[in-house]
Amino acid sequence: MSPLMRRGRLYRVGWTVITGCPEAEDPPPGALSVDLRGLGEMTPLPDAVSIPVDVPGAVAGLGSRPGSREYQALYAETVDLCGKEIAGVVEAVAGTDAPVVVGCSLGKDRTGLVIAVIGLLAGVAEEEVLAEDVRARAGILGCAPAVRVYAAARGGVDELSRRCLLDDSALRFALAHMRARYGGVEQYVLGHGVSPAVVAGLRRSLREA
Repeated sequence: MSPLMRRGRLYRVGWTVITGCPEAEDPPPGALSVDLRGLGEMTPLPDAVSIPVDVPGAVAGLGSRPGSREYQALYAETVDLCGKEIAGVVEAVAGTDAPVVVGCSLGKDRTGLVIAVIGLLAGVAEEEVLAEDVRARAGILGCAPAVRVYAAARGGVDELSRRCLLDDSALRFALAHMRARYGGVEQYVLGHGVSPAVVAGLRRSLREA
């Protein structure tokens, strides 16, 4: 898990990977877990908040060897179809002073998009958000046993590695799409029901001390 913004406050994780990795860092004591997985892909996590950020048919739509264009389309579709759910994650993070662990199956795409939205709302520069996403996706490959298990049904380790090491173009495209269609990250979450007070509280709680 990689910390973002105020140390020890917000983490991203792949729930399927971390449960199969004996070397994985456990979530901090008292952390709130937010699970972005859809019902068809999850083993329920005890005490987790379930907020499925799920685009039906997304995996099949990517094809066997997706590149930047396929991921750009997926990310933009997630922005358009999952606004209510992404807003729900923002409210969950803003609603607690405890550490929050946000993750999907792998912690790569949905999680990266949601973390980027939260980071930008908190005032982190876009280039820093993009660089952190690249680092976090590469870090997914750090636990070989878990990666092998996860990759078995998804084209093998080599293909999973290639996907994790793609550049930042998909997330960059999604953020540009959010600006063009919704007026930016803040207007996007406000338009999906998050109040200005919640956004202000999120910024205060995630800012470096």
